[in-house]
Amino acid sequence: MASRVRVLELYKRMLWLGQDWHQGQAHFTKSLSNAFRKNKYETSAEKIEKLIFHAEFVEKEVLALYQLKKYRSMKNRYGDHGSYAVECQRIMEAARADV
Repeated sequence: MASRVRVLELYKRMLWLGQDWHQGQAHFTKSLSNAFRKNKYETSAEKIEKLIFHAEFVEKEVLALYQLKKYRSMKNRYGDHGSYAVECQRIMEAARADV
């Protein structure tokens, strides 16, 4: 019974993650549903634990993809520190040339 609760909680968390999926929430939900239904009749406790472990791994990977997407958009928006240093150096050289 405890594994059933864990699976349902995991499914709900994955559904929540699918809201921002790049191919659309409907595609993510369909794939998620198919993956969970494929193992619907599994009864072996060891196999269920392995499947839960794999699903938690996939959940972490999706979170990592979202964080990478956020990081890349922030980097594109504000630039990286390397380009900031180059820009500061260019401004200082221009200021010295004016003097």
